[in-house]
Amino acid sequence: MPSNSSLPLADVLAPLWAVASAPLVVSVPAALALLALLTWAYLYPRRRAALSASMANLPGPDRTSPVFGNWRDFLDKASDDGTDSSLPLEWTEKWPTGRLHGFFGTHIFYSTDPAALSCILQNDTVFQKPSRLLNLLGILVGGQGLIVLEGDAHRRPRKAMNPTFGPPAIRELVPLFYDKAFELRDKFASFFDPANDGVALARRAEGDDKVVVGGRRKVDVQKFLAEFALDIIGTAGFNHDTAALNDSPSEFTDAWRAMQDALGQKEKRELAQLFAMMPVLEKLPVEAQVKMTAYNDAAVKVGRRLVENKKAALEAAAASGDAKGELGRDLVSLLLKSNLSSKPSEQMSTDEIVDQIRTFLFAGAETTAVAMSGRGQPELRHANGLTYLEYFVREILRIHSPVSNTIRKTVADVVVPLSKPVTGRDGTLVESVVLRKGTTVFIPIASVNVDKKIWGPDASVFNPDRHATEPTVKTPGIYANLLTFIGGPRNCIGYRFSIAEIKVVLFVLLRSFSFETLPQRPEQRRMPSYSYGQGLPLVPEMPLLVRVLE
Repeated sequence: MPSNSSLPLADVLAPLWAVASAPLVVSVPAALALLALLTWAYLYPRRRAALSASMANLPGPDRTSPVFGNWRDFLDKASDDGTDSSLPLEWTEKWPTGRLHGFFGTHIFYSTDPAALSCILQNDTVFQKPSRLLNLLGILVGGQGLIVLEGDAHRRPRKAMNPTFGPPAIRELVPLFYDKAFELRDKFASFFDPANDGVALARRAEGDDKVVVGGRRKVDVQKFLAEFALDIIGTAGFNHDTAALNDSPSEFTDAWRAMQDALGQKEKRELAQLFAMMPVLEKLPVEAQVKMTAYNDAAVKVGRRLVENKKAALEAAAASGDAKGELGRDLVSLLLKSNLSSKPSEQMSTDEIVDQIRTFLFAGAETTAVAMSGRGQPELRHANGLTYLEYFVREILRIHSPVSNTIRKTVADVVVPLSKPVTGRDGTLVESVVLRKGTTVFIPIASVNVDKKIWGPDASVFNPDRHATEPTVKTPGIYANLLTFIGGPRNCIGYRFSIAEIKVVLFVLLRSFSFETLPQRPEQRRMPSYSYGQGLPLVPEMPLLVRVLE
């Protein structure tokens, strides 16, 4: 009898046709289940045959479902062991490099090995983002945003934007960070003003009884940090006040809040994943898509107006003989100046710049808000000189990486080296792995950040003092030996912006308030977004007891 791998598709689907043509009534769920099983039976042997010998020999968790592989176990374990939706620690500690079972017999390579990670992150011509991830991100940032471009299409705008996020440019933005941090501080202080006791403050923390007990008040700090981060991106990024903190009516801010709500609810996120795999469905009038479309329309409208106004100002300055054309210190102004000084072949169009604005809004507001679970105003160099503040921020970003995983797909055959061999399924040592073209590669950012081989036996414990000593095991991460901002040519271009922003808001708030967890801490979980490989959080909540410092 021939093996499954030699059966033609018609023979595999013959049983389904027999069922469909028989007089027996078959329910829709039963038919779908049968179709899924037959699809697996047809695809699995072919996908198995496509594996290299070294990839097939890699250890890893067993498949527990012919359709879902072992992803259901991944969902349960990763949500419960504190890895923030990266791979379960149980797996990465037992198999630092291994093979996962995906949908319908797919095989996925993963590794926490520094040599393997360096190979993957440094070689962006072979390891690229898969189409479903690009589709999902493209829904929010457009088709020309920096994070959805690959190859030469990515290198050209990246080169133009690099000066915009360099150390000198970030230093110029720090006073703007302080202005917004003081506004956030005043927002919190208003919750304790007796004059407001009888006033329902806009969007005060849910469950707040409007009474200060023991000098403390319950505040959903995360909500206001997210709006602070949005205002920072608006002001420092585009010289545009989104007015999220002061509750002023704004078409854009209202659309942004609705989009956050759409992405934060599980059933709506699943629809977003479906749109990513089948872009033709984007036009369906479902609630999640309607909200994201409204946000996109508002972001494009604001972005185009900003770019056109700044271009007109530059042209007017040039006409008047002012070659510098002073536009401001914001990122878009710097980007436009850098763009104009580039070769014509390397300059970005208005649509490309608008998509970069959408990228700043999405990625920039996310990082600070998630990571940060008197009126003195030190310069950034002084804040950087506050050793414990630096260690504290590093530890926040280590334990609570805003993006906990990402994925790549190989566009050519490649050999991935390992710094430490792993024992294969047949008992032999695997020192390198051959990945065939089309292999999915899972990068477990959060797992690497709490790897005991790098950070010691207490790697999962929050301890800023650990950063006083440099780890002996190096990762390819761009910042502080962390994979939070990844590394290589595709490292996060705005990481300096995010770090400076976090330091400023911590410096201001911690001098004015103390923050304590609730006596009964609410459950805070992330939903592993494995389907599109980008671990983003659920609707953020961080209710804390806040007290004004004397």
